[in-house]
Formats: sequence, structure tokens, C-alpha cells
Amino acid sequence: MICQKCHAAEARRKKGQDGWVELASSGIEGAAVEARRKKGLDGRGRDSVRIGFRRPRGDARRIAGPSGAWIVTGHLKYQAAARNHLRELAAMALVLIAGLGEPFFQHPAVAQPLWQWTPYRVTVHVSCDDCPAWSEGDVRRLLTDLQWRLEYRFGTRWEPRVAALPEDAARLLLPDLPDLPGEALPKPWRDLKTADKIVAVRISSGDNGVHIMARQWDVRVERWGPLVQVAVSTESPISEAVMRAVTKSHVPLALIQVSDDGGVRLHQRGVALSTPSAPQGGTAMEEWTPVYHVLARYEDRDGNARAVLTLPWTVLLPRESDTSGLACEVISGVRNPLTARRRGRVELLAWGQRPPGGTTGLQLISRDERKRPLPYYDVFAKTTAGDDFRWIGRTDLAGRLEVEGRGELPLVLAIKHGDRLIARLPLVPGMLAQATVAIPDDDPRLEAEAVVRGVQDELIDLVIQRTVLLAKVRARVAEEKWDEAADLLDQIRKLKSREVFSSEIMQLQQRIYCPEATAQQQVDRMFNEARRLVHQYLDPSEFEKLVQQVSHRRRNPSSG
Repeated sequence: MICQKCHAAEARRKKGQDGWVELASSGIEGAAVEARRKKGLDGRGRDSVRIGFRRPRGDARRIAGPSGAWIVTGHLKYQAAARNHLRELAAMALVLIAGLGEPFFQHPAVAQPLWQWTPYRVTVHVSCDDCPAWSEGDVRRLLTDLQWRLEYRFGTRWEPRVAALPEDAARLLLPDLPDLPGEALPKPWRDLKTADKIVAVRISSGDNGVHIMARQWDVRVERWGPLVQVAVSTESPISEAVMRAVTKSHVPLALIQVSDDGGVRLHQRGVALSTPSAPQGGTAMEEWTPVYHVLARYEDRDGNARAVLTLPWTVLLPRESDTSGLACEVISGVRNPLTARRRGRVELLAWGQRPPGGTTGLQLISRDERKRPLPYYDVFAKTTAGDDFRWIGRTDLAGRLEVEGRGELPLVLAIKHGDRLIARLPLVPGMLAQATVAIPDDDPRLEAEAVVRGVQDELIDLVIQRTVLLAKVRARVAEEKWDEAADLLDQIRKLKSREVFSSEIMQLQQRIYCPEATAQQQVDRMFNEARRLVHQYLDPSEFEKLVQQVSHRRRNPSSG
């Protein structure tokens, strides 16, 4: 079916000298569908059809190296029409594949999610208001050339659309391209029907050259990517520099798949599509980012985002890529971060990040309603490469500590208070200027530990003193020194009894308040153990038996 938008005329047959039959459409300059009938070795006729694009004359440029395709860059509307035909062919191919049955989909190459075969719809908005020397024709040529460069650079992985920055968005984003929340942006910027990615580009020219700023907005996860800045001289090709800024600002998005055995794989968007420098259907055609953050996108019935939340203290580290996706290691300070049950329609997505390096200010606060700073907590760190933990510092009175990165690898932090491990969580230094960690307030537990340790020391002294006195009483009874034995018994009576000791432990326990239920249970266990030791080693029955023995021997000396 020939689309009328292509202004295609009737196909005409041409017979070549080598037996080729050519079907040429006048709607797309330089495009041709060539068919050749081959003769098989068995004598039977076989149709062999090769679909491609011939290299046209004039300003044609090659944009699809693997298939030898050539498209005239001067006629972008024809390129769009050609892409529409390709989409129709792809839809018909999916219908055909659906009739092949379930065994066909069990093949690993076919079982890849449709996400990997879906290109990014990228809208690039360019602002040239700070270039007074440029004419309207210069701006149009820049946008046209940028459109062609993006199509050549990303092939079928991107469906780019380059246009000027709308006035409503320019009022909000210029001149610094700030990290505005989604509620403050224009409504089309939050509609997935508009685009998947929107890149805002600001170009300013001066005596020192041209300065380019670019930042990408992801419509699906409602997140801004990093701000990219590029400076070039006025003699350099501006469209090439803008394309580099747009490419550098791109943040890959992947779909998370959790297998039954707990393994995690990422299906990157459009990774199975071809580019001019890679064959179609490759598995490792796109370099992944060193680290991914996990986002949970809650959808309504219409597929719109109700909320997009970042899973706290959870990162994914890519390990290897194959036909079934990108295998990742999960590092999290949360128990079961990916398999926890969530209500409603939830989509787990991986947001690619490249650690910028630098430092991050870490602050520890209590996770109860007081949110008070936690000073004097020791922090240890190691990289994900497998080295050992090393001490990096102790929090100050405000609960703060500067954490410095080590290259592009995220760090695994271990937070300890005394000898107890409080938390273990990942951190990417430089990604955030300030990171606040809410952890259990361990001060009451540490205070209870000190109190119980003092109680135990006192108990040990009392048991030793009591044991020595009891031994002396038995020695005086054997020597029949009744007065000295009576004095020693009086000294034992003046010692702290089991009931008094237990009462004091109860009062000490009531003075310690633990807002955390887990910490309170630990404190209760420590005091219960102290009471058990008191009941075990301060048994009054031994003293009472000795008093009865002394009284009996004193009345009947000959009975001993």
C-alpha cells in the first residue's frame, strides 16, 4: 500500500540486463524496491526479494549502514513517511508472528520484552534567543541539521523531533534550565502521548564562543537528568556540539524483571533496535551505566502516573548482558526492596546514573518523631569491587560526616554505634549534595548496656564478698568460735539482698526510654538477663541453712 502523504506515483516495472526487476516509487527520491528471480540448483524457480534504498544524487547521506540504505536528507517529510511505512510493516510482522504459536515465543530472541524493541520518542526543544547575530534562516538550518544528525546517530532507537522551545516552557526554564518539579511544567511535558523524553537546549553566543546547555526530562518517571554544558568556538559546527550535549544528557531507562530465583535483569528501552554502527538485534550494542536507581511508578486505570517514588537506599549494579537482558546485583539497605508487595498497578523501572564523583554530606538522624541528630556514630565504607571496610570517620554533634567517592563505583556504608552494626546501605558520592539517613536511635540501648554492665560488676563484687564471708563462718563454726561466727553472719545480713537488688534493677530499667520497639526489646532482654543472674547467685537458702547450722551446733557442741 502506497501512502498518499509520500506523493507516490504508480509503480513501474523495469527489466535490467542482469535479470533484475526494479519497482521505483517517485514519491521518495532515490528509494527503490528491487526484486530478482533466481534459478535454484534443483531447477525450480524461487523468488528472492531484496528491499533497500539506492544511493540518490545530490545531497543524499547514508543513515543506515548495515542494510546499505540511503535517504535524501533534504526531504525530511519523506523520511517520516518512510518511517510510517516501516511501522506498518512491523505491525503486520507482529500479527504474523502471533500466528506461529507458543513454541515460537519460547525462543530466547523472541521472548525478549517488547520494551527492548520500542524506540524512544525524543523531542528536542532548542532556544537560540541568546544568539542575536543569528538569522531565522540560520536557526532553521541548525534545527534541520540537528534532526538529521540525531537520526543518523541513533538510527531506529530514537524517533527524534527537533523544534524551537515553546514560549510557556521558555519562561519557566530559561536561562538556567532549573530542576523544576513536574507540577510546575507545562501539561504536554507530563503526557506520555507527547513524548518519552524531552530535551531542553539553550544556546548562547558571545565573544568567547558558543555555550550550550542541555537537560533531559523523562516523561514516564517525571525526573530531570543531569545538566550538561558544552562550550565550543564559533568556527566549530554548532549542530555537532548540540548533538553531543543532547547525547550526553540522555539518561537510559530500563524495565526491571525479577525472576523466581531472586535474580534481577534489566530490559533497556530500544536496545534491540539497530543503529548505523551496530547490527540489528545485537545484545550489547549500548553501553550501560555503572549504576541504576530503582523507581516505582504507580499508575491509574488509564496508565497515567499517580506517583513515582524512588526506592530508598537501593541500587542495581550491572554485571553481564545476554539475550535475556542485563543481569544486575542488588545492593540495598532495605529488606526485600524489589519483591515487597505493593498495592495497585506498579511498574518497577531502573534509572541509569553515572556517578559524577565528589563528596556527599551524610547526616544521621533518629527515625522516631523527634528526628534528632545522632552524634558519635562510626562510619565504615568499601567499594562494590569487594575490598574490605575501612573507617572513614565519626559523626559530629550535628550527626554529619562528609563521604568522599572512589571513582565511579558506589560505596557500601556500614554504620556502627559501639560494637553494634546499626545499618548497611549503598551511597553514590557526588550524586546528592546532602543525604539524610533515618536510623534507629541507639543511644538508649547503649545507655542500658552501660547500666547493665555496672549492675553486673556490682553483682560480681557482692557474690565474691558473700562467698568469702560464708567460708569464714564455716571456718569459725569448725573452730567453735561462736561469737566470731555470729559477727560474720551479721555482716552477711547487712549485704544487699536478692529482693533489694532486683528492685534496684527494675528502677534503673524504668528510667530508660526507648522510642524504637526493637531497641526496647533489646533493653528488656539485657535487664532480664541481669535479674536472672541475681536470682541465681544471690540465693538466700544457702545463708539460711548456715544460720540454722550455727544455731544447732552452738546448742549442741558435741553433735558436730
